[in-house]
Amino acid sequence: MSTYGEPTHKGEPCAGIPMIQETPSGPSVCVNHNYNHNGPHHTSCHCRRCTGGRRHPPAERPWHYSLCHCCSDCNSFLECCCCTLCQLSRQYNMIKHHKAELPCCTCFCLYLGTLLTGGLLFWGCVCCVREMIRDRYGIEGSSCGDCCTTCWCTGCAIQQQLLEMTSVGEFPSACCYVVRMT
Repeated sequence: MSTYGEPTHKGEPCAGIPMIQETPSGPSVCVNHNYNHNGPHHTSCHCRRCTGGRRHPPAERPWHYSLCHCCSDCNSFLECCCCTLCQLSRQYNMIKHHKAELPCCTCFCLYLGTLLTGGLLFWGCVCCVREMIRDRYGIEGSSCGDCCTTCWCTGCAIQQQLLEMTSVGEFPSACCYVVRMT
């Protein structure tokens, strides 16, 4: 069985995209969502079965919110400006482990790494999380675009990621406010 972070049969990491588990009773089950693929399944499921065997979902759509959305939503703006490291850690935890909580160890390591590398580790982590979000939700863009966006508009990029995750029903939690998911 392949799951998060374990290599696939070709030796490539699955990069947070859920894999399929063949069950003894017959139908395939998405390990990430535990959905039976003989019936309807969640629209944000990007496992190999749901994407027709492709590793990543097709890049079909733009972001739900623009990069310059900061003044329209004060709660997420304050969260991303005042609690940047914590919010980035929460986003990573939601994408990688599907848990809407603050991983204190990740946040602390990110803080120390940022201090020791003069911010390079932080910038690299923002780029990686942004790319994982794009891959997971099928958002158009490129790694080069992610690097440029996070280099010149880091706070806005983290807010855009937070709003995107919230809009697709995967709110990573926050220090400053609460979103009630319906």
